[in-house]
Amino acid sequence: MKEQQNTEKAKKPSHAGHRARIFEKAKNERLCDSELLELLLFYAVPRRDTRDVAHDLLSAYGSLRNVLQAGPTALARVKGVGENVTAFFSALNELFLRCREDAPKPTPLMVKTKYDEFWKYLDGIYATVDYEVVDAYFLDSESRIYSSCRLAKGDNCSVQFHPPALSKILVETPPAGLVIVHNHPQSTAEPSVADKEMTEKCQVLCSLHNVMFCDHVIYAKGHRYSYYDSGNLQSISKRYSIENIVGGGGKTHGEE
Repeated sequence: MKEQQNTEKAKKPSHAGHRARIFEKAKNERLCDSELLELLLFYAVPRRDTRDVAHDLLSAYGSLRNVLQAGPTALARVKGVGENVTAFFSALNELFLRCREDAPKPTPLMVKTKYDEFWKYLDGIYATVDYEVVDAYFLDSESRIYSSCRLAKGDNCSVQFHPPALSKILVETPPAGLVIVHNHPQSTAEPSVADKEMTEKCQVLCSLHNVMFCDHVIYAKGHRYSYYDSGNLQSISKRYSIENIVGGGGKTHGEE
């Protein structure tokens, strides 16, 4: 019996236990670069220890980004890297490129529009939209809307706003000002709790990137609610500015 157990133990790859530990760690902790690269290599090299390959790749190219962007010929120069690894990383890099291409991008408008004239166009843009959307309108230093971008599309009663999509735009092509327009095709223009949270997140992002958050407008079949006109944007802008948050001014009543 003992000899059989020893034989079975000998047949089991020595790296199997290490792989299990990496997988377990990935569930609960942030992996370092070499561990993350090693985990990716598990899928390209299922029956071999990938620790040395991961370390050699990082040593050769300096960063995860450089490893993923290196071509098959360059990768193959590293010991232990074969066709499976080069094909896997080529596919992974292509995946990242396509995801980046799918990210929302501002679309220039044919004619710049003064923000105080923008209300005239809301019916024409949103009256026939029967699903919820979140659109960003970008203003120049003269308060003219020069481009727009659809940040999110939902169903007829909800939409999920993702702050990173807006943050990416504010970093790459920062406008002077931002207006968010969100529609309610099946209800009134009265803002919901989720709408208020979206407004707060937009204010934080704008403050972080030194962009003026001008308004969040909710449209509902010929009616609109403006956070700016209602006076609610002013308190949100003050409470959720980076200066106020970092300085501690955003504490609620009763907090230490």
